[in-house]
Amino acid sequence: RKLLKMNLESMTGCIPVRLGALHICHPPWFFSKIVFPIMKIVMNERMRKRVRLHNGSKEDVLGELEGFGLSKRVLPVDIGGEVVVES
Repeated sequence: RKLLKMNLESMTGCIPVRLGALHICHPPWFFSKIVFPIMKIVMNERMRKRVRLHNGSKEDVLGELEGFGLSKRVLPVDIGGEVVVES
C-alpha cells in the first residue's frame, strides 16, 4: 500500500498536466472491481472526485458522458463518438 501511494504521488508530481477529470470508459471487470478500489485507497479526496468509471452499453456511457459536457462530436468512434483516431 505504501509503495502504491508513493508511486501515485510521484506520478502526479511529475506530469505537467492539470487533471480536471479522467473518464475511463468500458474498463475490464478486474479493473473496476479490484484495481480501482485499491487505487482509491491511496488517492487523495480531490483525485477520487475527478476519476469516473463508465460501464454499460454504448448508449449508457454516451449518456453519462453527455452529463459532463462531452458530446459525441468530441468522443472517439470506439465508444460511439464521431472522432476517427488513426493509429
